[in-house]
Amino acid sequence: MPPALPSFPAPDASPPRAAPLWTVAVAALILLLGLAAWSNSLDGALILDDFPWIVENEALQPPRSLRALLLNPRPLLTLTLAANYALAGTAAFDYHLFNLAVHLLAAWTLFALLRRTLRRPALPPEIAARADALALLCALLWLVHPLQTQSVTYIVQRSESMTGLLMLTTLLLAARSFDGGGAGARALAVAACALGMLSKPSMIVAPVLVWFYDGVFYAGSFREALRRRKSFYAALAATAAIPVALLLAFPDAERSAGLANPLFTPAQYALTQCGVILHYLRLAFWPSGLCLAHDWPAARALPDVLLPGLILIALLALTAWALIRRTALGFAGAAFFLLLAPTSSLAPIADPCAEHRMYLPLAAVIAAVVGGGWLLFQRLCGQAPSPGGAPRLRPRPCALTALAFLLATLGTLTALTRARNAEYHSEVGMWESALRRYPRSVFIRNNLSAAILRAAERGDAPTRVCALFAAEATLRDALRMNPSSPLTRYNLGTLYAFMGRWAEAVAEFRVAAESSPTLWLANLNLAVALERAGETEDANRQYDEALRKMPKDARQRSSALVWSAENCVRLGRPAEAVERLRRALALRETPFVLNRLAWLLAATPDPAFRDTDEALRLAERARGIAGPGDVPALRTLARVLAESGRHGDAARAAEEALRLAGAGASASLLTALESEAAAYRNGHLPAPLTAPPTRSPASAPAESARPADSR
Repeated sequence: MPPALPSFPAPDASPPRAAPLWTVAVAALILLLGLAAWSNSLDGALILDDFPWIVENEALQPPRSLRALLLNPRPLLTLTLAANYALAGTAAFDYHLFNLAVHLLAAWTLFALLRRTLRRPALPPEIAARADALALLCALLWLVHPLQTQSVTYIVQRSESMTGLLMLTTLLLAARSFDGGGAGARALAVAACALGMLSKPSMIVAPVLVWFYDGVFYAGSFREALRRRKSFYAALAATAAIPVALLLAFPDAERSAGLANPLFTPAQYALTQCGVILHYLRLAFWPSGLCLAHDWPAARALPDVLLPGLILIALLALTAWALIRRTALGFAGAAFFLLLAPTSSLAPIADPCAEHRMYLPLAAVIAAVVGGGWLLFQRLCGQAPSPGGAPRLRPRPCALTALAFLLATLGTLTALTRARNAEYHSEVGMWESALRRYPRSVFIRNNLSAAILRAAERGDAPTRVCALFAAEATLRDALRMNPSSPLTRYNLGTLYAFMGRWAEAVAEFRVAAESSPTLWLANLNLAVALERAGETEDANRQYDEALRKMPKDARQRSSALVWSAENCVRLGRPAEAVERLRRALALRETPFVLNRLAWLLAATPDPAFRDTDEALRLAERARGIAGPGDVPALRTLARVLAESGRHGDAARAAEEALRLAGAGASASLLTALESEAAAYRNGHLPAPLTAPPTRSPASAPAESARPADSR
């Protein structure tokens, strides 16, 4: 007679109540293992989209406007970046610390959700009996997996990790409300869901995910879940209006959210995702070949994706069958595909393959594997015979082997994560790593040249020279691979402009501008290069062409109008210059624009446009916005006061600017400020200037002339 089957405790469907010591131990373990895997992520550099979102984002810079921080497709992301910027400027350490804190908190939330879920009757009793240990194992594997590096170590991709945290929080609070947590837990779940919608549009699947969770683990059926909690699901569904409204509210919303890829039709994108999703699954089990930006080719026809397509269809069919039967495996599969649906279905995204999209779907894969592995372990190593009467393995050696395997897996994943984090310490190194992955990629070579040029701007003279030659060689290689690439031409023009080789810059910018109907930056920087080459008339035409091509972005159009106005001054067209500056001011009232218009109105020798009273109002307004300690605003105010005949007031303003500039200012600036103050004290005007000294006209657009981080 065979021995009796092992007995397991009956699943406890009541909310778990962990002992305080166990809770502290779990939190400590998550913290310690998290630090072991991620501590070197704190030394990561700024990468790719970190520059437009942090370094070049005027919304983060004083004076900050809450309206500007909130009115964009990802307000929660912008608010967290603004908080980091206020504390540390562009120093990356604080940003990485925030990212790590979000990831650690998400791992704890995943543990709390799983330990509650694994006790539900939908799970086998073997799972429920070890709910805490299995939940902890899932959370730890998810915590240290190297596939998470793009969401944790790449600063701006905190939008993905924050969305993941808020998705998990929404599910956890919903589960608490289903367990009797009442209206308070439901309200908090809706609030968490709304915050997630403010973080990233992909949170839009949260209401459906909660419904699936309820139908599988609590209500007994999907229809019953809706019947019991109509108002709750209506409130969750209402939060989906947030990302929809944000995406519709701004002309540049699609670009900011990455919802534009002219290289793919929806059908091609959907076919391409068959291979991409299987690639994600491969990385979950074997995380080698991680890449900052995959230059994934488009699938042009069904035969290109026949095998991965068949595999994916089989997985979807299995998921649908298991979900209809309301099994835990069905929910895990549904969660995986549902979380990927916003970026891996029909809507073409700028990057068809991006590892950060697996941040939360990875948890579904790990939970399914850990749960299935535990059940297999019980069948092989339990005390009862396996099906068919075959003898089981000896429990103790089997358990020790399994423990050793798990520890080795955690250790290996931790080591791989640290190695991947080390690659984030250098932007150039990251793109070199990507180039090894895709050696024929023009796209990656363009981005590598951009990274090299940024490194050159920060390096000393010998380093700069070597970097510039390396960037030129990289772009020349890209041009040989694709001679018609306008972005490669544009980036070469940018490089030559940085090197002061203006004739070559003009030639490259012109080819880029003529070959692309949308690359307005080529026209804008062609105008800058033409100015430096002395061709101001042609430069004005290029400014106009850039404005014609440019999207309806107030910041970009305002800056271009200011630079073109300064070119009009050099052409001797003050009326046109004033008109362009007023258009710029109507778009954005900033010290940058106010100073320039005030300076022109006060300093122009043409009596038809000279208006010192308006200039004084504009200069005082610029100082009011910029703050009393802003040196450029004070210099403009001093000049306007002197042009009005108030030399004593002008001298005091110039002396205040000199005091505020302090010893940290450049020698040339201090000399200019001393000369201006002395001239005002003596009742004279300094040498006439045609523009305020906030930034020189030549250098201003050159900052926008950095290589394009795109294809």
